[in-house]
Amino acid sequence: MSFRDPATGEILPYWQHYFDMMGTTVPEGEAGSNPGSQSLSPKLDIVHRYGFVTGWE
Repeated sequence: MSFRDPATGEILPYWQHYFDMMGTTVPEGEAGSNPGSQSLSPKLDIVHRYGFVTGWE
């Protein structure tokens, strides 16, 4: 996983603050998953949608 700003290569301030509050270091480069990417899996069926999503067919 990456918590870096693609433009600067620096850890994004939001994530730095979040992990500081959790009392741990930012797990930059460690294995993990992205829920947004997981939601695109063909193995999942969306059974309900909350709100309006632009581009939803």
